[in-house]
Amino acid sequence: MDYSLPYDEHVTVAIEAADAAANKTTAVLSNVQFVSSDQTIFTVAPDPANPNGAIITGVKVGAAVLNITATATEADGKTANTLSAAVSLTLAPGVSTQLLVMFGTPAPNQ
Repeated sequence: MDYSLPYDEHVTVAIEAADAAANKTTAVLSNVQFVSSDQTIFTVAPDPANPNGAIITGVKVGAAVLNITATATEADGKTANTLSAAVSLTLAPGVSTQLLVMFGTPAPNQ
């Protein structure tokens, strides 16, 4: 999976357990971890509003991977699986909001 985000913005992300056909299950998630492969591109912090979520904050233009792991415990309370996912994130330049003025190197008049 790929996701693109302007480098100067943030977004929430959340996970749910699903079966092999991508149908949501009733498994309870625990030990949820979201990790940035390069914190100079984006950082990850827990989402205080969602125990199965995180907040991704762009730092600079570039690409990195969001690695996610969690333990899914099924309704029987006995069956537990460690699940993982990886998402490639591209942090893109933001929308143009200003002009940059650049001068060349001064040279003597002829």
